[in-house]
Amino acid sequence: MLRVATLNLLHNPDVLEERVTRLADELADEKLDFLLLQEVFHPGRGSGVDALRVLGDKLGMKHAARTVAGGFSDGTAILSRHPLTTLATRLSPATVTPPPPPPTIARTCIDGRSVVVISHHGAWGPHSAVERMEQLRFLNTVAREEFTRDGAHLDQRTRPVIVLGGDFNAEPSALPIRWLRGDDPYEGESTIWVKASSDEPTTGGSNPFAISTAQSMPSGSYRPHRTPRRCIDHIFVYEWCYGRAGEPERTRRFAHTTFTDSLGDLRSISDHDGVLVDLWMPAPDAS
Repeated sequence: MLRVATLNLLHNPDVLEERVTRLADELADEKLDFLLLQEVFHPGRGSGVDALRVLGDKLGMKHAARTVAGGFSDGTAILSRHPLTTLATRLSPATVTPPPPPPTIARTCIDGRSVVVISHHGAWGPHSAVERMEQLRFLNTVAREEFTRDGAHLDQRTRPVIVLGGDFNAEPSALPIRWLRGDDPYEGESTIWVKASSDEPTTGGSNPFAISTAQSMPSGSYRPHRTPRRCIDHIFVYEWCYGRAGEPERTRRFAHTTFTDSLGDLRSISDHDGVLVDLWMPAPDAS
């Protein structure tokens, strides 16, 4: 079994250390293979809390990769129980780097099988649909090259598993998700990723940080709790994986409860819920 979780941690320094500690306590018994994070402060930012170090130490995940775009205080990251090799976010000099925020892409090997994990943060805003599609087209190209490298996908014993997770800023009915699922083409291009997580909402509603986020918008909000619940955090596995390595077996949410902080205020770990999936990994000697 391969256990993967994703969470947009929220780039807000407010009670960050308490939020990260709470997250680590919640995930302590999960024995994650990979934790994909978005909106993680660069070391030295966010009141000086290094979330990757704190989480890595508490969860026994000694390996990490992160990507922060120039001019940004936060970015995407991957924590892992397995050694990681970070992959470049350019495929060739002719390939355009995807719109920010950039993904973190890393590769490892588990029982002789290549595993590629991608922490993705979709471009934010209702007018950024084109940017979100271009990000995913880039990541799909990365996945296709990794999956077909030297015909590796042809041998079931070593067939690569490629996992894409994060805050897509797109609901299940949106074109980016429909395109990934193989339901709709985009500019003559199609693909197929299997949705490993459910369509259960992951943000909005009465979440304390979601309310404060709504209140902080330029025009404000008279009724911030009216922000609709939406599913915009997802985990996908590349290619048709049913009956093969990477097949989704179980999914659930985490980090969706509230707690009282040291000042007595009601808090949440983030303005997003986390998503966790279990993926089937056959034994190395399986025929």
